[in-house]
Amino acid sequence: FTSKSQESDVDQVIATFFVPSATPEQLLSFQEYQAGLKTEGLDLITDEKIELGWSHSYGVLTVPLKAMARDFLVDSVRSVGEEKGTYIVAARSTEDESKHPRSSDVIRVMFFTGGYRFEPWVVVGEDGVEEVKGTKVTTIAAYDPGGLLPAWYTNFVGKQQMKARVDMFHQYFVGHINPHDGSDNGGVF
Repeated sequence: FTSKSQESDVDQVIATFFVPSATPEQLLSFQEYQAGLKTEGLDLITDEKIELGWSHSYGVLTVPLKAMARDFLVDSVRSVGEEKGTYIVAARSTEDESKHPRSSDVIRVMFFTGGYRFEPWVVVGEDGVEEVKGTKVTTIAAYDPGGLLPAWYTNFVGKQQMKARVDMFHQYFVGHINPHDGSDNGGVF
């Protein structure tokens, strides 16, 4: 699903998927684990971090060909949602550049919005009894990589990156939470 960001011509890309047999806490742990992974082309520095609280992160992206390097500066918040068992992770670019000022040879990426919502996936059976089947994950991202990249290209790449994000959860689910379930059933793992 996509919609226009209110802050630019960049689309907000939204995905919702279900992860059977996984708790919201397990997937929150994966999101934190994934955020700390050494990713090819990304150097991430988290200046300050609190487990369920906020963090201030700076990252440098290496880009292919002769494009200018990109960096980003985001504040993220991890919190417990209003509904029982729900967790929210939200991130947005920050204006505080005191530790990582802009550089003239690097373009700063602007994150308008980004995050996850992990909530219990509850199914009502034929007998009317509610049963928790796993976790419903909703994720959103809208960012502008800056420079001369047109919005249509940014929107195309954003959709590809969202698919990659969903695939990462699938790989984690198959490898760590339920290694016997390698099924591919349309977004419901």
